[in-house]
Amino acid sequence: MRRELARVLVSEPPSPLVRQEIVDSWRQSVALGLVPGRFELPYDECLEQDSPLARAAKPVVDQLGADLAFTEISVVLSGERGRVVARRAPGPLEEAQLDQLTFSPGYFWDMAYAGTNGVSGAFANRSPLMVQGDEHFADVLTTMATAGAPIRDPRTAQVLGVLALVCSVGAANSLLLPMVSRAVYEVEQRLLDGSSILDRVVQERFLTPRRQTRGPLAAVSPRTLLTNAAAARMLAAADRPRLWDFASSNLSAADKIKQRSPWLMGGQSASLSRRYSMGVMLRVCCSASPRSTKPHPRSGRLAWQDRAVPRLGGTASPRPSTQ
Repeated sequence: MRRELARVLVSEPPSPLVRQEIVDSWRQSVALGLVPGRFELPYDECLEQDSPLARAAKPVVDQLGADLAFTEISVVLSGERGRVVARRAPGPLEEAQLDQLTFSPGYFWDMAYAGTNGVSGAFANRSPLMVQGDEHFADVLTTMATAGAPIRDPRTAQVLGVLALVCSVGAANSLLLPMVSRAVYEVEQRLLDGSSILDRVVQERFLTPRRQTRGPLAAVSPRTLLTNAAAARMLAAADRPRLWDFASSNLSAADKIKQRSPWLMGGQSASLSRRYSMGVMLRVCCSASPRSTKPHPRSGRLAWQDRAVPRLGGTASPRPSTQ
């Protein structure tokens, strides 16, 4: 496996037996200027112990750590930019191992510094990833296995952090990824439960359409802007007031619905998909604004595809006319 990494380092194609996500991550590590023999992670002493992620994850991390107390598997929680927030080790040997690898609170484990590993890969791919032994980019990690899963904000679908299981290669097994993914689900539910009643109602109404719609979709209320992953790349928090002004003006105007919202900060607009008592479901459109003929760099395309958007009750609403 290290021979295949050496081929990537000199821009040669590796064996097809190496997983594509690992090859892609190796190439990204090389593009970032990393070398396997050097492993130096930056440190920031300002921890995120009182962040919503840390508060929601603490009971889950504590319980998972207790469940793994008689194994060789450690639990590591990282937040923004892969910075380690908390960890639980089953014993002093594993604690010392984490210290040696700087898997400690305050150290950054994102791709720019740590290269290919389960934490950085879960951040970059926005999906669970297990990296074993020689699949790691850094030489110092080749005796380890790291399995990470991204933690998403239920309101915005943005990745807040990664929960990972870390152990020696000999202690790794195929259950690590399902185990950490289940724990991440519990953290996301706690993030949802920590919201206000109004926010929770809007979030619950948004979850089903979000799972059923692949295009950019958003829900807006007086104090909340929720997006799926596609819309998160196109909208900013500063768009919420303008979206709510547009949406609220249509709450009681069933026969006078405006087809499109005013232009948003990134040059997008939104069309009304569904009204309900505490918020409005919107489809985000990537159309170029009158001031620009180019799409916003985060939008990826110029126009909506013709497709139905699920209503909150489960049926589909037709695509509004843009004429």
